[in-house]
Amino acid sequence: MAVKSRAATWRLRSRRALTVASRLLMAAVVVGWSMFLHPSKLGGQAEYVIVSGRSMEPVLRTGDLAIVRRQASYATGQVVAYRIPEADVGGGMLVIHRIIGGTTADGLLLQGDNRDHPDMWRPRGDDVVGTLRWHIPHAGTVLVLLRSPLVVAVAAGLTAFWLVAMRGKAAGGRGPADSEPAPWVPIRPPSAMVPGFFSCHR
Repeated sequence: MAVKSRAATWRLRSRRALTVASRLLMAAVVVGWSMFLHPSKLGGQAEYVIVSGRSMEPVLRTGDLAIVRRQASYATGQVVAYRIPEADVGGGMLVIHRIIGGTTADGLLLQGDNRDHPDMWRPRGDDVVGTLRWHIPHAGTVLVLLRSPLVVAVAAGLTAFWLVAMRGKAAGGRGPADSEPAPWVPIRPPSAMVPGFFSCHR
C-alpha cells in the first residue's frame, strides 16, 4: 500500500509540475509575442511580409515569411522593409532590400542581394517599416493558401458539418419526427485571414 501511495503522490506532483511548466511557457510566449511580434496594425512594432520575387536570394526566397521590426535608427548592411514613397512610381508598395548607403534623413540607398543595381527609390525614415529580425522559409506560401477562398469555404463546410453532427449526437435517440432542424450558423474566417494583415514584397 505504501508503494502505491508513493506512486500516486509522484504522479500527482508530476501533473502539477507539468501544469505549472505549461502555464509558464504559455505566459512566456504571450509576453514574447507582445514585446517583439505584435503586428503594427494591432498597435505593435512588427510587420509580417510574405516574400515574392528573387531579388533577395539566397537570404530570402519567394514564399518565405519575413518578420521585420521598427527601430529608432538603421545602418548600412541591414535588410529592411520599406514602402515606396507615394510620390514615386509604385507608391505605397512594400519592398524588402538591403541598405547599401544613404541616411534616413536624406534618403536611403538600397539594393537586393541578387540585383546588379540599386533601387530607384530613396525612402526616408518614415517610409521604413522595420529591419529584418526573423524569417520562416515557406511559411508565407502556407499562409497564402490558408487565406484562399477555397480553403476558407472547405473549412466553413467542415465546421458546419461538425456542428450538425454534434447536434445530432446530443439529440440522442430522438427520431426524425422529434428532431428540430439545425439552425443556420454563420461561419467567419479567423482573424489571421483579415485582408491586409500580411504585406507582400515584389
